[in-house]
Order: sequence, then C-alpha cells, then structure tokens
Amino acid sequence: MYSYKRLEPSKYWVEINNWSLPIPAHIGVALWGPIKGRHAAEYNAIIKSLKQFSELTIIHYVGSRAIYIHSKKGEVKKAFIGRSILREEDNKNIKEYTWYELRNELTRLLQKNSSTQKNIDLNQYLERAEEKIRKRIGNISGISFFLLRLSNFQEYEDPINYGETKNISENIIKQGWYLASLRESEYMKIHSMGMKEEYHKPKPSHPILIDYEGFKNHVIDNDGFYSEEILDDLVAGYNKGKHLLLVGPPGTGKSYLAELLAKYLNYELVSTTASSTWTRYDFIGGPIISSKGFKWKSGVFLSALAKHIEYISRADEDKKSGENKGFKGVLLLIDELNRCEADKVLAEFFTIYPGIDPSQWKLPQSLIDEIKNYDDRDDAAETILKHVKANNTLPWGFRIVATINTWDITHLFTLGYALLRRFHIVRVFPQKISNANEEVLKKIVSRKASNVLKEISNVDTQRLSDVAEELTRIYRIFINNDFPLGISYIIESAIDAYNLISMNPSKSIKNVIDEALSSSLASILDPEISKIMLPKKYIDALEKIMESGELNDYKGLIEMVGNIVSKF
Repeated sequence: MYSYKRLEPSKYWVEINNWSLPIPAHIGVALWGPIKGRHAAEYNAIIKSLKQFSELTIIHYVGSRAIYIHSKKGEVKKAFIGRSILREEDNKNIKEYTWYELRNELTRLLQKNSSTQKNIDLNQYLERAEEKIRKRIGNISGISFFLLRLSNFQEYEDPINYGETKNISENIIKQGWYLASLRESEYMKIHSMGMKEEYHKPKPSHPILIDYEGFKNHVIDNDGFYSEEILDDLVAGYNKGKHLLLVGPPGTGKSYLAELLAKYLNYELVSTTASSTWTRYDFIGGPIISSKGFKWKSGVFLSALAKHIEYISRADEDKKSGENKGFKGVLLLIDELNRCEADKVLAEFFTIYPGIDPSQWKLPQSLIDEIKNYDDRDDAAETILKHVKANNTLPWGFRIVATINTWDITHLFTLGYALLRRFHIVRVFPQKISNANEEVLKKIVSRKASNVLKEISNVDTQRLSDVAEELTRIYRIFINNDFPLGISYIIESAIDAYNLISMNPSKSIKNVIDEALSSSLASILDPEISKIMLPKKYIDALEKIMESGELNDYKGLIEMVGNIVSKF
C-alpha cells in the first residue's frame, strides 16, 4: 500500500535509485521514467509542484541494488549522495517520449553533462535500463516516458547512510517510490548532514502588524493627505504579508506614502528608480570585475534585504539591553517599476515569494549556490549567506513598495500576472475636496512650502497663506471636476509663486500663481513637451473645467488646457 501523501505538492523531493543498474549515470542530469502506474502519479505530482513553485530541490538516494561512485568515498550504496535543482525554465517544453526518443535524448544529455559519473559505458547503462524496464512493465512500444532536466548537481561531502536518517528514510524508501516529496524539515536535516552544516530549526515568525488608527494618525501628523480608503487598503495589504504596488497619476503622493509607512515602522527607506536598462544584475546581483578577478556584487533587492537582516539583529540586541539604537528594518521603494521589463528583471522574485505564506519565502538554492561560487563577495552577500544558513525563511517584515505612474507611456512595460500576484495593489488617487478638508489642505500646502522656503530666507506667513489659499481653491476645481491633479504640483506652485511675488511685490497673487502653476503643470498638460498620454475621461474633465469659467482669471493656464484639449 503506497502512501500518496508523499506525492503532495512540495519544493523538496527525493529521487530513489533502486533499480539493478550497474551505476545510475543520470544522477544530477535528469529524472526519467515510464508514465505508467504509480510512476505516472509521481510524474504528475512533480509537474504540479514545478508549476506551483518554479524551482524544486531534488535529493538523490542510491539503494542497495545500485552503486554510486563517490569522488572521495568510492562505491556507495544505501545512502543520500547529493542534491540537484529542477527548474521550470530548464523544462519549458515538457513532452512525452517513446523509449527510443528518450534513449537518444538521455544519451545526448549524459555525453555533454559534466555531472555524469566518469568511466561509465553509456550504452551498457541504457541497455541494462531497457532490460529492467521490459522485465518490469513488459512491452514498451506503447508506453510513454518522461524526462526532466536537472542542474546544479552538488555531491555531498559525506554520503548519509540509510541508518543515519532512519526515522525519515523508512517512511520513504520502503514505499517503493522512484520520486517522493519531502517536508522541508526532512530536506534540511538530510542536506545539512551532507554538507556538514549545523541544522537549525526554523525560527517562529512574529509579524509586527500595522494598527490602522495609529497609522492614520501618523499620516495626519505628518501632513499626509489621503483618503481613508487608501490608508485602509495599504494597511490591509501589508498586514496580510504582501508587497505593495502603489498605482496612480503623477504627483498624488505615492512615494511620500511609502516614506510615511517606513517612518511609522521605524524602518530605513531605501529608494531607487527603475529604468529601461535594468537587468537581473541591478535587482538581484551578479559578478563584476575586481582587482582579484570576479566578485559578486548584490543588486538593490539583496542589498536592501541584507541591511534589513542586520537591523533586525541589532533590534534583537537592543531589546535584550532595553535600548533603542536605530532602525528596526528596511522598506525598499522602487519608483516607476513599469519603466523596466519587470517580468525579466524580477524573475527570481517570483520564486522567492510564491505566495503569502511566510514559510515559503526563501532564496532559491540555485541563487545561494551562485553566490557561494564567488570567493570574493560584497558585505551584503556575506550577510545573506549567514542568514540562510541559520534560517530557512526570509524575515516577515521585509517589504518592497513599488510605484507606477499610470500616465507615462513613453517608458511603459506591461506588468505580467505573475508579478502583480505578488503585490497588493493600492490605487492612490486624490480625494474629493469638501469645505472641511479644503481648510486642512490649505494648511498642509502652506506648511510644506514653508519648510522649503525657510531654508532660503525668512517667510512672510500671511503672504504664503494667501498663495496657499488660492492654489487650494484651484486644486478643488480640478479634483471636483474629476481631474486627478497631484497635490505635489500645488505645493511646488506655492513655492514658486511665493518666490515670484517676493521678487516683484507689485504683481498680483493671481498673476504669479498663473505663471507658477502653468510652469509646474507643463510636464503633464503642455502638448509640446509632455510625455504624458491622458485618458479621454480626463480630457473631458479638462474641457468641463474650461467651460465652467472658474479659471478664466488664469490666462496662461487656460491657454495650456485649451491646447491639450484641442490636440485630443
């Protein structure tokens, strides 16, 4: 009676080589077998896992009826001898083979692969395999076979004998499987023994959740101007363990919202802006040329993650000593994510974060091995390797906040479903302006402008208040006519208008605001220089604003709005 629990989806599997083959030459090169009976169930189960996790780790076991030639120990039987990686990207065209198709493909792989055991007669291996298959299942002419390509074979320094892991082995090996799934704890115990590393049980995760009322008050205290729906959505996404994707028109405060979140969490905000030239090297990392040859240099993701790990280690020490010496973690902000080919640049991100279950958040073994291959590594890489040796998962609190400007189409790449599934999408649009929050907004604009201006000279608070009041009124006209004007344009215009009127006091407030606001909005409303493609509903909103006559005192602004309306 076979235990089909051993075919449940998992990132860890064991290949049990127990056929009477002289030497299982395919170890570390490929998994293969007939698609019949329980082997068909094994094949279907491992394909399901591969589609779910994108990358699987395979431990290789050699039974009593096979022999593995270990590089140091010689002939080995009844032992776990190493591990390989099974990647979806290496098996994009999975197909079913006839025996002769399989034999030809297996021959090709074994001849070119350095993992293949030395001094093996491949013809003898394949002929013996065919003999055993015929003896086991009879006529093979109508039978289909599978073949899955492996990579990154790593021979264990010390093969682990059956008896050393009997409590694990006897539940798997005696079942008669060729392929069986492993629990993570089983894999970690076997693998750490093989690599002569100390096995550490996973540390329990203690997530720090955001209190909505506390965060809302924090935003208000720091002059954030967002609807309750936006704040509620952001808190919900963070608390369920997702990364955050802030989507909206330019100037609506997406980056500032990330800054407020980092400040609330007492995290350092590590900021970067994506570009069309980004590659995997910029995000994950890769080799660079150094004075010593090649050196591993971590990208923005691994660098930020390493810094987060260092901060939480210090926070643990602070907790023991009763002191509070600094940041408790890192929030990685990637502005304008859609300026890069995110599905390619962030490909390994899909494997690292397959879902919202924190027990699945891990660096793929292939990436860990790649970093280890470089003797010369940056400090971030050393921190990462130290962490993964002691912990099976990544810290719960580490998050990416990415932003997307929905209007900029000049550098726009489409974000795929696989990437979007890893993020909680928060739509950051301006809120409607009432009499009550208009007064709040006026004070925010005045304070933020004053914070910039006082670095230059003394500020005439009444003059600045008058400028802020009129700009807030204009902002309300745009917002309440369904044009999502970003608040940052109003703050920027308040600073410019104040400077203009300070240099020429004879000018009216409306004149300097017209000049300042027209200059500020040129990046989105001037058809001659704008890189923005406005949706039709916003063109209609601008036309409605023109027809209302509420901005007739602002000739420059009206002219610019009229030009973009006529263009479309």
